[in-house]
Amino acid sequence: MISNKNAYDRLSTSFLYGLLILPIVLFSINSSKAQSSATDSLINSKDGTEIEEFLEDSEEEEFTDDTYFENLVILANNRININFATREDLEALDLLSDLQIQNILFYREKFGELKSPYELLGIETLTTEEIKRLLPYIKFSDTKDPPKPLKEQFKEGKHTIFLRYIQILEEKKGFTPPDTNSDGSLTTRYLGIEPRLYARYRFQYGTDLSIGITAEQDAGEPFKHPNQKIGLDYLSGHFYLKDRGFLKKLVVGDYEVNLGQGLFLQQSYSGRKSSYVNDIKKKRIPFKPHTSAGEVVFSRGLAAEVELTDHWSIVGFGSFRQLDANVVFFEEEDIDTDIPLNVSSLQTSGYHRTESELADKGSIDMWSGGGSVAYNSRKIRLAANAAYFKTSLPLVKSDQPYNKFEFSGNKLFNTSLDYQYLNKNMSLFGELAFSDNGGWGMLNGANFNLPLDIKLTLAHRYYDKDFHTLYGNAFSESTRPINEHGLYVGLYFSPFKYAEWSNYVDIYQHKWLRFGIDGPSHGVDILSKFEYQPKYWLKFYIRGRYERKQENAPDNATAIDYLVSTTKSGLRFHFEYKATSKLTLKSRVEFAWYNDGVNPLSKGIMAYQDVNYRCKKIPLSFSARYALFQTDSYDSRIYAYENDLLYVFSIPAFSGRGSRYYLTAKVDLHRYIDFWVKWSQVIYPNATSISDGTEEIENNVRSEIKLQVRFKF
Repeated sequence: MISNKNAYDRLSTSFLYGLLILPIVLFSINSSKAQSSATDSLINSKDGTEIEEFLEDSEEEEFTDDTYFENLVILANNRININFATREDLEALDLLSDLQIQNILFYREKFGELKSPYELLGIETLTTEEIKRLLPYIKFSDTKDPPKPLKEQFKEGKHTIFLRYIQILEEKKGFTPPDTNSDGSLTTRYLGIEPRLYARYRFQYGTDLSIGITAEQDAGEPFKHPNQKIGLDYLSGHFYLKDRGFLKKLVVGDYEVNLGQGLFLQQSYSGRKSSYVNDIKKKRIPFKPHTSAGEVVFSRGLAAEVELTDHWSIVGFGSFRQLDANVVFFEEEDIDTDIPLNVSSLQTSGYHRTESELADKGSIDMWSGGGSVAYNSRKIRLAANAAYFKTSLPLVKSDQPYNKFEFSGNKLFNTSLDYQYLNKNMSLFGELAFSDNGGWGMLNGANFNLPLDIKLTLAHRYYDKDFHTLYGNAFSESTRPINEHGLYVGLYFSPFKYAEWSNYVDIYQHKWLRFGIDGPSHGVDILSKFEYQPKYWLKFYIRGRYERKQENAPDNATAIDYLVSTTKSGLRFHFEYKATSKLTLKSRVEFAWYNDGVNPLSKGIMAYQDVNYRCKKIPLSFSARYALFQTDSYDSRIYAYENDLLYVFSIPAFSGRGSRYYLTAKVDLHRYIDFWVKWSQVIYPNATSISDGTEEIENNVRSEIKLQVRFKF
């Protein structure tokens, strides 16, 4: 077991890296006159509620795709003129529904320019709370900003540099000397250093011009290795241009492509089911720069959108990338070099820490290309989409029954038609997609704004078991839109003043086998959230969720697997109190239950207290949490969002018995320099080790330090 002294010795070593920027701190703290950035608080906000709702169904402990949230900061710093904003401009905010956008445009046509935020109250479907969320991103002006020449944009643009350091202080087994196996081989160990390092540079002029480079080295990844050709594990860059005459958008480098409702191509992160029960339709953003540290889902090459007429536009893209894959070789005794035959699976972790992980890095090539032709009018949008994918080796998955209808080969061609129809209080949308083997999928939905501020969403989906997609990410229960048939109903209304009630029911079935489910299965997912905010400084909500689905029976000793119905339910009580303009308190108690019908009921409980404080006289803000949790098993785990560094999002899973606390602080050292630090620790009093494999820590404590500095000039 590693002593606490060693852990704190490692903490001291970590802070040596922080001393590298100490001269900047000492100089800047004396000259700082700036207050904490309001735009940053929009992201790592006072309560994190909106981000938590956005990510709550992902069940990932760390969210690496920060592109969506970074875009909000960019828009807050470059507000859209509401009087000249196009539908695409308003869609880019991702804060308004199609009907709300339609009604804003209709109001402008009928009454002319909006003079103040109060006029937004006269627009149907916009509530007071939604207007508050919108105001940081818009401005009211009767003058349209003239486009500036590219030369002036380069002169007036802004530079941003991020540097980030993250480290677990207790030693993981992957960083210890290797042991010897019984056959004489050495056990797997990490080849690189312990800290996780991140750097990013970005130059921007508003939303019209962007140049960026992102580099990251995960913990354990080496700087020098035959498969690490550039030294760094991950390096990404882009050049992005917008609104240059008939050229609406152009990106060279790394980017994300999103077509239709994502049935076969959706590379940007897209929220899943949440308490925003009416927000399931994907906005039309055909492509955008890839600026996050996500190493797996993006394209590399060139993409462009051209406006042919006022109503017609065309999008085209081409990409070449090397993908991580598990390559199967043909071994021939008479040949020194093994011959690659096929790929058994694509690797999606993004980690390259061990020899086996590095062997998979960039092991196959992928070429892809495609585009979209779209017609847009005030009420109707139609688009025809297509994409072609080719890999240097065929993908051949294991010969398991659940893989019978999965994609196999090295070429895939997808096509689709997507549509949208808008009326005053109704929005229809959907997509019909095909793969070249004859498989197909479709999604059709409708949003209704009814009297008494009732909002209703209906969506039907059918994804065939042999529908093939490599980058599909449509609305579904599964992670991919295949082998699923479902019906979703979302209902929002305000039963009385200051109260909101959001509900959804999702019924689904899978007609073929899936991994860990050896038979056709079905399920239902229900959520209800009641929120009451009588004052701006006081808010309370209660949220319940129930899901029943079928899985293989656990601990089955028979020769044939059979399915049992499992249920997972949760109940959350959340309270927020803004005690002063500086101090906000949050309290939460959450319960979880899991029942597989075979083992005893697994129960879980988690409670935490948050304190968020923003100083007025000095440019300092911090947030702290203390949490207690106890669960009978991992099945009854509970997730909770944590405040973190800017553009870092943590949603740790609480399981077992223990406590967790953290402290996050931000200081504006200078008008051009910001600094963040987060210290967190989780303690399992009855454990002797944490995690397993190379991630195992022989201690009952796991401590983490995070440091980040941002330069703006």
